[in-house]
Amino acid sequence: MRFSWPLLLTLSTLPVLTANCRTPPDWGRPEGGGGAPGAEEEAAAGAPARGPSGGAGGNDGGAPTGGAEPSGGVVASDPREAGAAGVTSAEGGSGGVAGDGPPANSGAAGGGACSLDCERGTECVTRQSEPACEFPTQNAWLALESSDASSVHAVRLEKDGASAPDVLNTFAPGRYLNFMEWSPSGRYLLLHEAWLDNPYDTFRGNDRWLWAYFGAGLPTRAEPLPNLPNSGHYSLPQWDTGTAAMLLRNGSESYIVRFDGSRAKAEVAVTSDESYELWLCRGANALIYGSDQYYVVPVGATSDTERVPLGMYPSQSSDLAKIIGVRPGTTRGREALFVVDCRAGAIPEDLLEIDGTFASYRFWQDDRSLLLVKNQDDRTLLELVPLDHPDVPFFTGEFTNAMPSWDGSLVLLESALPGTRYYVAAFGGGEPEAVAIDGDVQVAWCGQRLLLESRNPETGMTRTQVLDARNWSEPRWLIPESGDELSTRICDSSGEWIAYVRYTASEQRLELVQLAAPDAPPLIYPLGPRIYVQIVSFHADERGLLAALAGPEERVFWLPFPNGAPAVGRELSGSRYPTLQPRP
Repeated sequence: MRFSWPLLLTLSTLPVLTANCRTPPDWGRPEGGGGAPGAEEEAAAGAPARGPSGGAGGNDGGAPTGGAEPSGGVVASDPREAGAAGVTSAEGGSGGVAGDGPPANSGAAGGGACSLDCERGTECVTRQSEPACEFPTQNAWLALESSDASSVHAVRLEKDGASAPDVLNTFAPGRYLNFMEWSPSGRYLLLHEAWLDNPYDTFRGNDRWLWAYFGAGLPTRAEPLPNLPNSGHYSLPQWDTGTAAMLLRNGSESYIVRFDGSRAKAEVAVTSDESYELWLCRGANALIYGSDQYYVVPVGATSDTERVPLGMYPSQSSDLAKIIGVRPGTTRGREALFVVDCRAGAIPEDLLEIDGTFASYRFWQDDRSLLLVKNQDDRTLLELVPLDHPDVPFFTGEFTNAMPSWDGSLVLLESALPGTRYYVAAFGGGEPEAVAIDGDVQVAWCGQRLLLESRNPETGMTRTQVLDARNWSEPRWLIPESGDELSTRICDSSGEWIAYVRYTASEQRLELVQLAAPDAPPLIYPLGPRIYVQIVSFHADERGLLAALAGPEERVFWLPFPNGAPAVGRELSGSRYPTLQPRP
């Protein structure tokens, strides 16, 4: 499958939903099922759980995807981005930059060299001889639009609710928020502001990106990204996973925006009138450029810039550092797989040559291995091979696809002949074992367990099972089929909980199921009369945060998970469309 340049954001309005103005019951305590978990507790101090990363890079032979979604922070180009920006230790203390040491003179203003008047729960600390106001602990921020759509604000989530809102931007009349996005590091929030030149002509709109910085203290006001056109049509951002930089496109010009603490700087990456596609290379100094073919070019490339050819359908590693592709082999009828560093002037190196064709090729989850599917001698062979020794496979077999578990230790293998069958194998060796997955079923990993979703052909109802690939020989019912409507199910970052919303004829409720005990009744949180609830996300750390959105009343809920179990929920009034900060 060939991936194309991300679609430009369109100016559109959200659907109007049926209102119900009754006051909902208190959902602070779960009802029935597993009983009420403990009251609000201090958040457990433990190592953050690892979130899902999906397949690394790769796209079944298509153009680069830009890599998997990061789980956790990134290596920053500035110490304020990585350490001084309030990263906390497992004990809850404020962590500093390597070599910088802990902050000095922390505490109230006037305590020695630190003399700033700090507010809103921040405390005065001294870093590198400079005073600053910082929060003593790291908490997640939630960015929301106001209910009247006039502004965007952020609240700091706390165990007993949320802070007073910090207004990031107030929109001028006729302008509105179209989209919000956090950087992978969680330090920068982008606001996509849109407006129409003519309110009666929805095809002639403009947009621009604003940004706010979230350090260790209060966030900055949102400002337009500097040195960029303040109108036109912008693409969605592509973020570099190695630095605080991103790629944007506006018409025929593409830009690299580099963030440095509370500063941002933009530069032209490519200018071209031809139809082209772009992806970032790690370090944001080179790009993958696609037109008739794909090439690696330096940032600021011109038409006569020397290009590194990548063939037709290259695939990029999740860290954006390497690329694999296919080109004709040295013998007619053979194909050669090659690898090249994603930097200007790099020289491709052949890895493997085969009799036949590569049906797909992509980097595996760890970026040190490759998943290859080859068509040879009327057979389809799947191989997992180490990047440094591609001629010595970890695994080979007649399969068509493979999906890693979240920690990469297990592999789900799919075979299409005869019929679709699934097998599980340990990564790095061992014989695949068939798993009990029958019929037309959708399969996905949640941590180290498999979720199996299918539709009963007799009733038309959807049902969900869970299979522990290590310990259970048969799937267990996680969510039995029901005439009630269910929302999309999501996993928490540890792969231990599933959250979904159930709609009955008269009400809606949030339900939580622990995957290790699928037979136990779910924890139930009433959400009032039936309208509509969208589950937003779990927060990818040990607090296991969940934000939920109800509209058109625009009620936003927050449910903390101290000590790994849900506690008491709170409503954040006057807000809508929340987006949760990734773990900084």
